[in-house]
Amino acid sequence: MNVRAYYAAPLVSSGGHALGTLCLLDQKPRTADLGTLELLSSLAADAAAVIGRERNALAYSEHAIAELCTRIRFAIGEQNDAEVAILDAELRRLEAKLNPQWQSGRSQ
Repeated sequence: MNVRAYYAAPLVSSGGHALGTLCLLDQKPRTADLGTLELLSSLAADAAAVIGRERNALAYSEHAIAELCTRIRFAIGEQNDAEVAILDAELRRLEAKLNPQWQSGRSQ
């Protein structure tokens, strides 16, 4: 690749786990000042935070879907049609929020 400049900053989760590295490569020789290296570290911290939010959001969504499904089963067992309708609407809203392209391909 003819790399002449390489700078890297670790991606670390809020729990202290190593997630990877944010790397900058260039074919031209370069020098980085302290401000540039601090910016790279800041970008790495931001990237790790985004990764953490995505994982947390996915875990929360999976928990919310499971909870809604359990509540729908109980409502069906109790023959509570009004609650089934409310929970079904909530589940569909969550589904649309998580994956909007599912809705665009669904026939109405």
